[in-house]
Amino acid sequence: MEYLGIIIGVLALIPVYFFIRDRFFRKGHKVDIEIKNTFFALFQCDEHKFNGAMGMGFYDMKITNTSNQPFTVKKVILKYQLDGKIYETDSFTINTGKLPDGCEAAILSNDIDNIILMGWFNLRAEIAKHQRLSQGQVMATSAYFILEANEEQFDRIEDIELVIYDYRDKKSSLKLKIQENWKDNVRKGFKILNRRFNVDTNSKINFV
Repeated sequence: MEYLGIIIGVLALIPVYFFIRDRFFRKGHKVDIEIKNTFFALFQCDEHKFNGAMGMGFYDMKITNTSNQPFTVKKVILKYQLDGKIYETDSFTINTGKLPDGCEAAILSNDIDNIILMGWFNLRAEIAKHQRLSQGQVMATSAYFILEANEEQFDRIEDIELVIYDYRDKKSSLKLKIQENWKDNVRKGFKILNRRFNVDTNSKINFV
């Protein structure tokens, strides 16, 4: 009987253990972040206080729940270091345009050439849908983060990290090593335009 009492006592502690583990020891959920294209580009919006600031874009980003527990994305923060100081910033909602088929798009321009980023769905707008991600489910989005850096400073940015929080403030993160080709748009003078536009069937861009 003594042994039986010990077994029952241990079994009684199992639910308590899992509650404590879930409440205090689990630091994050399992998330896979896939990004089709990452780039630096200056922000252009003449009437905006951030006009001319450096920004970082993540085009065609897929956030996939790879755990067996559902969760809802609360926010995604970009962390980085500049001259020894750590910064955190939320994404900026870019004004998008419409393609002839109605698809949303963003635009990069250097006043000579334009790059249309088809299927640009702003991260904050997607988060606002409060989509509950089950195992294997994907949030498809794109994001642009305005940085505390100008064109002369962005070469000194390091330790970049994307951090995803859910509504229990559990988090997953992805550390990124800067690639030289991410800087190509800046070298070529491309800026991301915060303007509404539409593209007609002749591929002409009309700003509105």
